[in-house]
Amino acid sequence: EPLSADALRQELSRILDHTVILASPDESALVNSVGVITGGANNEWAQAQAAGFDAYVTGEISEHNWHEAREAGMHFYAGGHNATERFGVQALMQQTQSYFQLDCFYIPSPNPA
Repeated sequence: EPLSADALRQELSRILDHTVILASPDESALVNSVGVITGGANNEWAQAQAAGFDAYVTGEISEHNWHEAREAGMHFYAGGHNATERFGVQALMQQTQSYFQLDCFYIPSPNPA
């Protein structure tokens, strides 16, 4: 179900347990589709837009990403490099543990970036 750009920011902040930065042309606009690349994929937002997504989630954002995405009409969410990669690393750990019958541990490394 579509959410406003700001409501999605709030939900992402809750899920990631991290402050999410939103660069948006209109925070009240509805978001219907989201492209996601975790970590430091801040320069790939235009590819997500070209693929038809109206929002993009990654870990990092730079000043030029902020302005360019907003001017292009894209909702750009930066949820933190570590925070956005955590779920994939944990899933890989579980698969590795199961497949190889090894004890594996996730070591959190939270940071503000």
